[in-house]
Amino acid sequence: PIPIYQYNHPSTKPQLEKKGPFQFTHAMDGIAAIKSYVDRLVTGDGKCRGMKVLLLDGSTTQVVSCATSQTQILARDVFLVSRIDTPKRSTNTQSSTNATSSSSSMEDHYEMAQDGYHDEETKSPSPGTFQKMSHLRAVAYVRPTEASITHLISEISNPRFSEYHLFFSGMLTTGLLRRLAEADEYECVKQVQEFYGDFLPINDDLLTLNCRDTLQMTQSAGTAWARDHVPLYQRNKDGLSSILLALRKQPSAIRYQGSSPLALQLARDLQESISQNQIFHFRGEGPLLLILDRMDDPVTPLLSQWTYQAMVHELLGLNNNRVILKGAPGIKKDLEEVVLSSDDEFFRNNRHANFGELGEAIKKLLDDFQKQTQQ
Repeated sequence: PIPIYQYNHPSTKPQLEKKGPFQFTHAMDGIAAIKSYVDRLVTGDGKCRGMKVLLLDGSTTQVVSCATSQTQILARDVFLVSRIDTPKRSTNTQSSTNATSSSSSMEDHYEMAQDGYHDEETKSPSPGTFQKMSHLRAVAYVRPTEASITHLISEISNPRFSEYHLFFSGMLTTGLLRRLAEADEYECVKQVQEFYGDFLPINDDLLTLNCRDTLQMTQSAGTAWARDHVPLYQRNKDGLSSILLALRKQPSAIRYQGSSPLALQLARDLQESISQNQIFHFRGEGPLLLILDRMDDPVTPLLSQWTYQAMVHELLGLNNNRVILKGAPGIKKDLEEVVLSSDDEFFRNNRHANFGELGEAIKKLLDDFQKQTQQ
């Protein structure tokens, strides 16, 4: 089994030996991992060629929108992108969106086009209520939850598309898989796979589960109130497992904060899951997995950083790579929402730059722009 070590000094960084078992041998790029999944999704992992529909739920919509743009997806023979967890409309009135828009968020486009997407560039009609479209195939990417399975069962019980390719962002239990199999009376499900993208890739090296109220979960650990936070704890455990699988990393050791009962519980549960499940076994030496508790370091979130990304987040608000400027004085309509992601070269190169360096980079960018316009 993977060894577990207690970590009693969160204020001191652990010393990682250059040739020891805790050496990071490969870069960990969460955005690249999700992008590779999306590339495989839009082709049904090579088994769904031609025009298709991409079905997402609320969770996977956020994941996909953090790693790629809607324009990139629509360019891959995807006719429309829709939420599987929204009620089907009874009218043919749809919200049109422009596939060539670069400043608006793909996540908002998904929400606007809940039951259909109107590509103004190709003049494809919006399918409205999604009545039978047997000439199209469907690729679904959802979390393996009871709610998502219920929506999928409703979909395949009365299929609107010729075939369905199902992908899940986490490990699918035998019980949920059995429910899907029993509901597939028309045998329209062609494949079921697990693509471990159950996390939000904010930066290449910064991943989050976007969970709220985790401090209450930490405080209740070891008490009678812990049962109230079981779903939240399971979400954190599943998300961390997904990160390890997406990055193809099996920890060589797990260290946890000694003063935190919850950190100990999470370390033990992960150790058991990794030891019992063969999918965690990858070649090469794995990294150290360090589990800390925010309760022992409440000061860090209160500090102000003078770097580009941190200042945008603190002063304007940065949520899933989106900055909402709607309502700001003098703001143009096309700038009411701005996407800051790794696809933006200036943001990628300067997100960790301090205030002074950022000013110089902006000046250089403006000078270069003026030279190009004068030419």
